[in-house]
Amino acid sequence: MELGAAVLMDERKGRRIAVELGLPVLGTLGLLIRARESGLLPALKPLIGILQDSGYFLSPSLVERILTDLGEA
Repeated sequence: MELGAAVLMDERKGRRIAVELGLPVLGTLGLLIRARESGLLPALKPLIGILQDSGYFLSPSLVERILTDLGEA
């Protein structure tokens, strides 16, 4: 908390509790977006596909919105 670092968490209950504690929360997609915007990743679409293929649930509408915003739709 002293560092102001974000908590990396996707699980809803955990995110809710972290927010209640006043902690900034960042999810997997948020982290990947930051990496892409910083130039660390050339594209998100392939990584999102890998996550989904491995059984990681990502909201289809959220994925579509993110990829559209990043010009990867």
